Amino acid sequence: MHADQVTPKAVVPGLRPLNARNVVFISKATPTDDEFALWLAPRLEAEGYTVFADIVTLEPGTRWRKEITNTLQERGIKMLLCCRDSTLASEGVQEEIGIAADLVKELKDSKFIIPLRLEPFRKLFGIGELQYIDFARGWAEGLGKLLDTLKRQKVPRDASTIQINSNWEAFRRRGAIPLQNEPERLTSNWLRVVEVPDTIKFVLPRGAVNRFALQEACRTSRHAASPRDHGFFAFGTLAEIDVAFSSIGKFEVAHEFELMSFIADGAEELELARRDASNIANSMLRQAWNRYCQDRGLLEYQYSKDAGFHVSQQQAKLGQKIPWGKQGDRRSSMLRNVAKGHVWQFGVSALPAFWPFPHYKLKSRVLFATRRPGSQ
Repeated sequence: MHADQVTPKAVVPGLRPLNARNVVFISKATPTDDEFALWLAPRLEAEGYTVFADIVTLEPGTRWRKEITNTLQERGIKMLLCCRDSTLASEGVQEEIGIAADLVKELKDSKFIIPLRLEPFRKLFGIGELQYIDFARGWAEGLGKLLDTLKRQKVPRDASTIQINSNWEAFRRRGAIPLQNEPERLTSNWLRVVEVPDTIKFVLPRGAVNRFALQEACRTSRHAASPRDHGFFAFGTLAEIDVAFSSIGKFEVAHEFELMSFIADGAEELELARRDASNIANSMLRQAWNRYCQDRGLLEYQYSKDAGFHVSQQQAKLGQKIPWGKQGDRRSSMLRNVAKGHVWQFGVSALPAFWPFPHYKLKSRVLFATRRPGSQ
């Protein structure tokens, strides 16, 4: 049997049986280092090491200080010292450092104490010259270096019978907030589109039309439309299109595509790439949003990339609180007020998107204007 494969006997509750020094002792402060110890201990056990940490190894009713001292003095093979200023100031940790200093001489092991740097810390007498393993840069990176160190220093382990103490996970969950399977209200800047057309149509005029007039009609139409070549894309039925574009001419459906497939794959029949198809659909949703806001009398302001729509004085008075939604207590917001002699008006721009579902991303806007005497 190799030196790092020791068959243990039982002595301390929570530890595997052993008949020699093979306990990797974690010296920590409670509760400062509890989270780290709960993360580190089972990973060391998964490598075959026997681990002691007071957080779960001691059973109820145990004379904990005596048990900790006895375990370190009689069975400790290495002491992993959690290092941060608050931990090293703990009386219990300082007592364990003193015991470990005696074991360094008794065992003739100058590397008995292995400092684990969790945060930058001031050097402490007795450990100031020891080389630490850095966990501050990342726990996973520190664990890799620690395992290399324990293997290099031939710390006993038994990788043939891995035993991970279930109490590590049980203790970690003890202070956790339980998950509840119930609906939760989420406040988000995503405005979900409840329903979108199933198809998008590419229509062509039945005769000659003025191309520039057609483009202008698409821009101003109450129905979302996007011009392309001699025709345009639309969501409406052919009857609705003929009515909406009656001043231009009569039309026919040249191609009809399932909307989500059109966005995902483009249109090979029209030599339309996926990105271009997605841009067309986004443009039409943006057009529909703008028309919706215009119809409700919101003030339109053109920003560098998108139009923003703001409340008017007819819709909200200065300083008026507008209630909205419920999430716990009822909430309200002011949409217009005065700051430094200027009237500010809240508004939004809407950016359409189809993934992972059709929605508008709302971008907040604040528009400042000079206040006119008597204005509300």
